[in-house]
Amino acid sequence: MSFLQRNCRSLKNKKVWLHQPPFTTSEFWVFQETFLKAYDRLSLPNKIFFRTHRNNRTGGGLLIGIPMNMSGRVIFENSNDPNLEMLAVEIQSHNSIAVHKYYYC
Repeated sequence: MSFLQRNCRSLKNKKVWLHQPPFTTSEFWVFQETFLKAYDRLSLPNKIFFRTHRNNRTGGGLLIGIPMNMSGRVIFENSNDPNLEMLAVEIQSHNSIAVHKYYYC
């Protein structure tokens, strides 16, 4: 399993990255500060995305991307602390794993 973690500081203006290594060679993506909102579209033919969005101010946002041939479900997202963003995804393949992303801003 290969994981790629990045602080994007806005994914909107870096979408071209997603089509180049190391993004194309990593199975799992774990991103923070995507700056994406709920209405922003993001899709790739080989990934399933789980996202959170910061609603109370600009910036923030978490994304976990998994291979299309696996299935996953959100097991926890966000918190009561406006400065803490949380996203946890359970991934089912041969063995179940959980990927957690916490970001304190």
